[in-house]
Formats: sequence, structure tokens, C-alpha cells
Amino acid sequence: MAASSDHARKLAALDDVRLLPFDVHPSGAGSLAVIEGSRTVPFAIARTFHIWAVPKGETRGRHAHRLCQQVFVCVAGACRVVCRDGQHEREFVLDAPDRALYVPPTIWAEEHYLSADAVLLVLADRRYEAADYLHDWNDFLSFRGLR
Repeated sequence: MAASSDHARKLAALDDVRLLPFDVHPSGAGSLAVIEGSRTVPFAIARTFHIWAVPKGETRGRHAHRLCQQVFVCVAGACRVVCRDGQHEREFVLDAPDRALYVPPTIWAEEHYLSADAVLLVLADRRYEAADYLHDWNDFLSFRGLR
């Protein structure tokens, strides 16, 4: 999809995966967390979706994107996100709606649902494009130049 010169230049590192705090406004009637594209998250938001009713212990994701950037917010319950670059991995627990996880393109992500009530909101900078997905681990490693 991307030109080979762009491909090499745009490979993300695990250090690029990071937690993002949200501006939170508590009150006696609850709390409000603010999410703004290109401010709170590092891109303009083109698509959102949420995942729920996943049984505790199940894993979703298991893919990387060639171009798409994503931010994961666990708005209820808890998820553990494992991110890989093909050589190393980092884990993040998302268990509060006041922070999120930024996952840049070219990083493999798996979401492990730690509670049956988990609701994972995903913000993306691109509309759905089937060709953007790397679903096979070996294809991912090849894409990153590790095979």
C-alpha cells in the first residue's frame, strides 16, 4: 500500500506507544473526560467504534495497521493491551475512562478483556480500509523487515 521508501520511514517503535491522560472535570453529579481530535489525541478523528460483551479472558485485535493510528479508551471494565514491534513487547492495563492508549501504525496490538463488563472505545484517524490491516503475524514480520 505505501511506497517502500515511505514504509521504512514510517515504522513505529514501541516507545511511540503511550498512555494519554484526558482532561477530567469532576463534579458532585459525576465526572466528564474531554477527548478532542488533534488536541487530546494526536490526530483528527475520522472513525470511532466500540467493542463490548466480550467474555472475560477473550482476546481481540491480533493485528497491526499499515497506516491507521488508533487510540483505545476502556470506558468501563478493564482490558490489557499487548503491543509488539516484532522483536519486543509492552503491556498496558486500561481500567479507567480518564486515560487512553495511543497505538501508532505498524505496531501489532492485542486486547485481552479482563472483565466481562469491559467496553473499549477506539478512535481512528482513517475510515475502515481492509487493505490497511496486517492480520497474519508472519506478514507483519515481513512488513517490518524482520523476515
